[in-house]
Amino acid sequence: TLHQCTLQLCFVGATTGAALVLSTLQTPRIESRAAIAVAGGLALVAAITLVNFLAIACPSPNSVLGQEPKPLDHDLKVHEWGVFSAPRDALWLKQDMLVEWSSFPDFFHGYWPREKLAYRGPVRKPVVFFHSKNKMEVLLKIRFANGRPLIWWPPAEHPSQGGWSQPLVEKEKGDVLSYLLFMIKLNHRDAKQREVPKDHWLQHLREVKSADVMTVGGLHRLGHQAERENFVYYDGLMKAPPHPLVDRTKHGIAIKTDLRNGWYDLVAIERRDGKIYLGQLETIKSGKQETQLTMREADEKTLSRLPEQYLEKMVAAGLYRDEAHSLLKIWDEGLFRQKGLTIFFRIDPKTYDAWLPTVIKPKPKEFVRLGIVVHHHLEPELNEKIAQLIKQLGARDYATRSQADKQLRQIGGPALKPLQEAMKNADTEVRMRCAKILKLDEMQKQAEALMNRKKHW
Repeated sequence: TLHQCTLQLCFVGATTGAALVLSTLQTPRIESRAAIAVAGGLALVAAITLVNFLAIACPSPNSVLGQEPKPLDHDLKVHEWGVFSAPRDALWLKQDMLVEWSSFPDFFHGYWPREKLAYRGPVRKPVVFFHSKNKMEVLLKIRFANGRPLIWWPPAEHPSQGGWSQPLVEKEKGDVLSYLLFMIKLNHRDAKQREVPKDHWLQHLREVKSADVMTVGGLHRLGHQAERENFVYYDGLMKAPPHPLVDRTKHGIAIKTDLRNGWYDLVAIERRDGKIYLGQLETIKSGKQETQLTMREADEKTLSRLPEQYLEKMVAAGLYRDEAHSLLKIWDEGLFRQKGLTIFFRIDPKTYDAWLPTVIKPKPKEFVRLGIVVHHHLEPELNEKIAQLIKQLGARDYATRSQADKQLRQIGGPALKPLQEAMKNADTEVRMRCAKILKLDEMQKQAEALMNRKKHW
């Protein structure tokens, strides 16, 4: 590029000038000294002139970040969807993330910090689609306002990896690993897409009709190939969304909230005692309140129509139909098929922007962000049930112990922390059974194996 060529010329001019000036010290004749000094001076002047030209005509990428570029005539539209889950403790979070990250292709890039992070909720599969018919360059910067990115694809300009081990970070105030920076070329087909199995969830994203995204990223430009996708994917940790407090009522549930911004298109699904109960709300307004939600019994046929109905709501909120379809395909099980009480809803775009402030240059003509928060296992009586089952692990009757063991395994994530606390129980049988259910050693080994398998983490 012109920017790189000018830098090289500056370097050659400066070194030549310096060499010529130093050589005058070793030249015996005064006339030769004068000629060499003049030549060296001219070389230095040329280098300085080129530096000034570079500063005026070719601003660096870092200076572009701080300036508003001249308005361009373009057709760029950007759409993003993201899902935010909120396990209630670090152990449950770790289990969920191991399952999630095990599904990632090995070519994904990521960074797992060595220091222990404060417990945060995961950002799950946010995906950015670009829509343009033209070839153009786009800068995308995503900051985690209260968290840290951990996984991304395609390669980012920052963080970039030097030799695959430690990310190279630029000096900046605050946490230098709190943001992702992508330098993107749209609709350039100079690279091939990585292959994944036909049944992989990544294929649902590739079915969306969007512009091709090509990046090289950081030091990967030095001898490494460009990567092409039709989206930008990222994942990480952030401050967990607040949990709604849920109570049982005669005809359903009561949801207690204290919101800065409203919730929209709320759906509650509960599988209990072999039956399905369904409730829906259009809006829960901001402020402190208690909202009554009627839960009606439904069958699997009724539930099977719910994704298509929710797709229409997402389209009305700004997503294209194939984008909304990709979200529902990937999150079908997480939204509609979980045990216990699941509640999910669409957040206000202002909330999305506060969690993940984003800069896009040039400014798109349209920027749509649709975020969904999902809460699993909100049954009001769940904690009491788990405590009772743990107590039954020490029962004299073998059948009671076995049944309690089975139910705790079925509950899964919400039972992990109480089981860990029960490891201090005086009853040897309870401690032994809790250890077998938890399998903390196996979880740690799985995490280490995962980190070793990922070449770009």
